[in-house]
Amino acid sequence: MNWIDPYLFFLTALALCVVFVSLALLKPPRKLSRILLAIAAGLCGIFMFLTVLELVIDDFDWMLRLRNMQQIAIILISVFLLGYARELYHAAPAKTMKWIGILGTVSIIDILLVYTDPLHGLMRSDVAVVQVWNFTEISIQSTALNSFLGVYPFVLTLVTIFLLLRNMFDVPKQYRVVHWLSACVVSLPVLAVIITPMLTFEIPGKIALPFSSMALLLNYCEQQKRCKYRLASV
Repeated sequence: MNWIDPYLFFLTALALCVVFVSLALLKPPRKLSRILLAIAAGLCGIFMFLTVLELVIDDFDWMLRLRNMQQIAIILISVFLLGYARELYHAAPAKTMKWIGILGTVSIIDILLVYTDPLHGLMRSDVAVVQVWNFTEISIQSTALNSFLGVYPFVLTLVTIFLLLRNMFDVPKQYRVVHWLSACVVSLPVLAVIITPMLTFEIPGKIALPFSSMALLLNYCEQQKRCKYRLASV
């Protein structure tokens, strides 16, 4: 496999940008909203790195391990984004962390079922390697239980979008654009899941691209919010 393939180089560079953004969000002032956004962005970056490795590696067992690790990121990103949306509207760290713990319980169960699937076979009916362009990646046929649990992160994402749009009308006027833009950005992964099956061509790592774009654009929205806050404080 060609490690300097332009597409792989693009994905790797994008992943590095996302990880850099997540680390930059941890700089002072450290508010819970920024920490949650940093965690979500970091998971997006890790997801992209794991996707690149899956496209590069040809060994089936390692590809499956990488796909399982990708599932952790996908499942947890929506939980932290929902916490970020709550904090963006009203800072209540104790309540937000409580909600993250409650909502994250289902996500942890989902992750455990994915990792123990070889023992019970409840999550995947078939796992195969397919070729897309010049790359190989894992193709998974989900069971009904896996499909049901797979909807959960997207339900949380829809709730996040609703919160951002709902709270947009309760915040000062100068912050409304930030909420609206954040809602549009968070919807990117949902739109990707809906649109990509309709495409007449395949894209390697097609889910990683909208997640990384979301992380970068959310950082932009966060920076815009900080700028508006500074201007309002002057």
